[in-house]
Amino acid sequence: MSSSGISLPLKTEHSIKDRLYWNFLNVIPFLIGSIAIIRDSIKWVAVYIGIALFFFLVIEFRFACTHCFYYIQSKGWVKCMMLSGVPKIFKDRPGPLSLFEKIITVLGALPVFLFPVYWLISDHLLLGAYIVAWVLFFLTAHRYECVKCINFECPMNRVPAKIQKNFKNRGNLSDNFDLSGNEFRISGSNRYSSLKIQHEFKDFLYWYFVTLFLLFLAGLAIGIYSTGWVLAYIFLVFFHFYVLEQRFFCTHCPYYVMSEKK
Repeated sequence: MSSSGISLPLKTEHSIKDRLYWNFLNVIPFLIGSIAIIRDSIKWVAVYIGIALFFFLVIEFRFACTHCFYYIQSKGWVKCMMLSGVPKIFKDRPGPLSLFEKIITVLGALPVFLFPVYWLISDHLLLGAYIVAWVLFFLTAHRYECVKCINFECPMNRVPAKIQKNFKNRGNLSDNFDLSGNEFRISGSNRYSSLKIQHEFKDFLYWYFVTLFLLFLAGLAIGIYSTGWVLAYIFLVFFHFYVLEQRFFCTHCPYYVMSEKK
C-alpha cells in the first residue's frame, strides 16, 4: 500500500487508449534511432526495422509472451499493451520462463537497443535523447504498469507475491482485493480504478522529469534557429504554468486547495 493509503488494483485487460499510449511511447526511441541512421543510409534503417520486428514478433513473442497471462487469456489474437492484434502463432506456456528462454530474450533484445548507437555517437544530442527516451519508457512502465500487470513471469513485474497467488488460484479480480471507498469499478468491465489523494516525492521527480524532457526537446528545436525565440519560449512556458494555469485551472483543484503555501 502506498503512502496515500490506497492499494493499486490489477489490470486484467487493456483499453485502446492503453495500447495507443504504450506503442506511442515505445516508438519514440525507435524514431530517434531511425533519424540518426537515415542520415547515412535508408537501407540500414530497413535493417534496423527488421531487427526490431524479428525480436518483438519472433523472439520475445515465442520465449517471453507465451508465458504471459495476457497472451494466455487471448483467443486467436493477442490482447496486451504492446502487441495487440497480432495472431497467436505459438502455443501457451503457463509458468515461469526457463533459464534458456531468459538468455535468448536478453540476447535478442540487445541488438534492438545497441544497433543505432554506431550512428548516434556522432550526434551527442540525439544520443542523449535516445537514452532518455528508453529510460522514460521503462521508468513509466515500472512505476505505473508493472505494479498492476498480470504478466507475473516478467522480471519487471512488481505485483506482491500474495496477490499473484490469489489471482492464479481464483482467477477473479474481485476476489483479490478488499476495495476501499477510494476505488471503484468501471461499468461494463472487470477493471478497477483507484484515486490518488496524495503524491509522493517520487511522483514529483518523475513528472518534472517528463515535463522538462518534452520542453527541452521543443526548446532545442527552436534554439537551432534562434536564441531569441528560445528566450521567448521560456518566458511563455513560465507565464503559462505559473500564471495562467495556476490562476484559471489549478485554483479549482483539490490538490491546490489542500496545499498550504506551496
